[in-house]
Amino acid sequence: GAGDLPQAELREDEAVGEPRLLPNVPAVLLNNVLPTEGDVNVASVSDVEQYILSIDIGTTNIRGHVYSKSANLKGCASKQQQLLQPMPGWCELDPRKLIEDVCTVARDSIKAAGLRPDQITCL
Repeated sequence: GAGDLPQAELREDEAVGEPRLLPNVPAVLLNNVLPTEGDVNVASVSDVEQYILSIDIGTTNIRGHVYSKSANLKGCASKQQQLLQPMPGWCELDPRKLIEDVCTVARDSIKAAGLRPDQITCL
């Protein structure tokens, strides 16, 4: 659940050259979507057809699409986002819920495509 997400870590932001608090999103995806070492089939990646997972994080929806290397859509999923309005005229998204929902959409997209997570070779 959202309480299990890793804490943000202090890393240098290359764009501004100063330390900033950035979420460790790749770790979240690796821990919640992609298979662990024990889950992966021993066949090499070149033995398995490879697919691309795209994630579109919009203000109101998160969409995931799985494509073959020849750009054929294999499966997709989406999840509506809840906008928080702490004050009139303000809109916010809960960052922990956003990361959790990205992981859910990624898993659901892979499932809709009828694939295993280890067949996704690009995000």
